[in-house]
Amino acid sequence: MKPYLKIFTILLATFVTFICGIGLAWFTIASQSLMQQAQERALEEHKSLAYITTQRISDIEKDASREPLENDLRQTLQSEYVIGSTSGAILLKSKDYEAFGPLEIMNNVRYDAVWVKTYSSSDETVLVTQEFIETAFSPLIISLRYDLTSTIQIIDTLFLNAVSVMVFAAIGSALISWLLARYVVKPTESLTQAMAEVRAGNLETTVRVDAIDSDRVAAVAHQFNIMMASVNQQLSSLHDTNASQQEFINYLSHEIKTPLTSILGNTNRLLSQNKDPEVEATLVAIYQEAYRLKSLSVSLLKLYSQSTEVLSYVTQDTQWLSELITGIAEPTHQALSINLEPSTLDIDEGLFHIAILNVMTNAIEATMDRSIPIHIWGIDTPTHYTLHITNSITPMRSFASKSENFGMGLALTEKIMHLHNGSLTSHHTEAHYEVVLTLPHRGYYETV
Repeated sequence: MKPYLKIFTILLATFVTFICGIGLAWFTIASQSLMQQAQERALEEHKSLAYITTQRISDIEKDASREPLENDLRQTLQSEYVIGSTSGAILLKSKDYEAFGPLEIMNNVRYDAVWVKTYSSSDETVLVTQEFIETAFSPLIISLRYDLTSTIQIIDTLFLNAVSVMVFAAIGSALISWLLARYVVKPTESLTQAMAEVRAGNLETTVRVDAIDSDRVAAVAHQFNIMMASVNQQLSSLHDTNASQQEFINYLSHEIKTPLTSILGNTNRLLSQNKDPEVEATLVAIYQEAYRLKSLSVSLLKLYSQSTEVLSYVTQDTQWLSELITGIAEPTHQALSINLEPSTLDIDEGLFHIAILNVMTNAIEATMDRSIPIHIWGIDTPTHYTLHITNSITPMRSFASKSENFGMGLALTEKIMHLHNGSLTSHHTEAHYEVVLTLPHRGYYETV
């Protein structure tokens, strides 16, 4: 069950329990109040209690013959036990209380406190109050009878009302549950399911918006569908771009690499046969330029393969980076000035090696004077590491004349770095050349 459904179920159960508790408490308090009022009315109506307790025994005995007993008690009680009665109050000798046995009224009588019990017959409900009274002659018991039939009926009505309240609370809760499930939970569940499908890779999913859905949910679903349409459009554009890249790589491999291989082979054969120093120098220059172009085409192919593979990030430090740069420049005897602050880099070694190789190759080719050092320094930020590579361009060999030869490698390197959350920018003048390479490290991946 979803977390929000659990919370909703708990709140609904709490609401129903609260309403039922209110109903039961109301019924209990009302019933006790009605019974208390009935008892008070019984004691109030039997004013004869004070009269009986203050009369002399002789007067009570004298009045006994004139005050008839209750019909239902006359058959049970023996007249000699009855001292007197008036207005429903029956005065008995305390030792003869067992005469009430058949009516189950005198059980467990406490002679030091008031004792109340309800007695029901086929045609009436009676509240009986018995109290021990001290007189000058002997302990007496006063029994007061009061009809509770109407009170019981009222209590039954209250009970039905309480049950009705609880039933309506349950029905209302079920109705609220259905409404919330229909108008709130179901639309949001559709959005949640659609997002789960997107995470699973189904980028063609959409959310169905019903006419009865709320305006806000419908608006969110509409925006979601617009977003997915935009994503699919961009994916289609990427597929077209990849197709163009594949066509370019095929062209590069067949139309450039193959002729360069042929040029290198023929040049090497001519060098082995020709002994003229001038011709040999020309052939060496042709061989070197062709070999450099071949190396560039191989580098481009490697860059393309990096753009289609899943990267494997490892942690390296700036010492590893310094050794990598030195190893690239060492065969050319290029002077270097490396100033890298100690830091760690989370990078893909293959991708980074190819990027540095292209950047350093361009920096070295920008000048023929190997005594002019290439300056390298790094800036560490919370999310990225920025590498600056600069040098001075030899006036006799302008950058513009060389850009057509190695600019294509930098352009593809910049694209690959961008795909992997990095960047590569370059700018130059007639005297200076600089490449800025930025790549994400550990801090970046902790924020995304």
